Formats: sequence, C-alpha cells, structure tokens
Amino acid sequence: MTLDIVELRKEYEDPHHLLVTSDGVNLFLRKWESKTEKPRKAAMLILHGITAYSGPYSMIAEPLSERGFTVYGLDLRGHGLSDGNRGDSPSKERFVNDPLSSNPSQAFNDLIYVMETAVNMDMLSEDLVRSVFMELWPLRNMLDGSSLSKLADIQKRLKTLIQETGPRSKKE
Repeated sequence: MTLDIVELRKEYEDPHHLLVTSDGVNLFLRKWESKTEKPRKAAMLILHGITAYSGPYSMIAEPLSERGFTVYGLDLRGHGLSDGNRGDSPSKERFVNDPLSSNPSQAFNDLIYVMETAVNMDMLSEDLVRSVFMELWPLRNMLDGSSLSKLADIQKRLKTLIQETGPRSKKE
C-alpha cells in the first residue's frame, strides 16, 4: 500500500503552508496560531526527530498557542505530509547549496526549513540555530523585495556555520 501524501494534505484543514525546495519537493509546515487577543512577538519552531513528523507535537503546540505563541512544525522531506521517499533527507551538499527563492515569503520559509534540517541532521547545534532564528524572526512582518538582501545574508551565515561546524559531537 502506497501513501498518497497529496490526497492526505488535501484533507488537512488546519492552518499550514507548503514550502517548495529547489528540487521541487513540497514540505509541509504546520501552524498553530496564537489564541490570545494580544499575540506574543515571539514564535516557537518545533523540530521533530528522524522517524517522526510534526503532528504529534500538537500536545506541546496547543498549550503554547493558548499562551500567545505562534508555533510552527515542519515535516521534513519524506516525513508526515511532506513529499519525498519516506524517511528521505537531502545530502549535506545539496542542502547547503539550495538557492534562496526570489519570493521573500518563500525565502523566509526556506530558511526555517534549513535551520530545522541542520539541527535534525546534526549539522548545527540548537543553540547556533536559535541565534540565527532570533535574527530571522523579526523579518516575518516585512517580507517584501527590500528584505531579500537581509534574508540572503542570513542564508550565507547559515551556510558558513554549517560548512565550518561539521557534524556535532554526540556528547553535546
């Protein structure tokens, strides 16, 4: 029996986005909206493990959204409602050299994917990714042509960190 991910995604009615990688793979990004009148200025990004997907993390995301956070959970390539062979992940080389979209919203989402995957593939520590995310997140409300150069700078920083850091020690 083969899963029809496209049909399963059509049935999913809660807030979400599709991110498209440079090789045309659709990645599924769940979104749990803030449920307070005055949402917090911070957001949470949930990173699932290598054999998981973002859906079960609703048990964490929903209480956070009730406290004013917007929460995102990305299904990695080949996981959950994302396209790809089940359990697949790109090589470090393709991942690092993936071009940034010229669409500012897509470029923003691409960078979120790069950060999540970098942690899951042991390319970067969560602390390093957190510092880059803190630089990226304020741009979410000004995604226009003028933000592309800042997004490209953040992408270069991520690439440099990934290339210089190498695989993390399992002792971390």
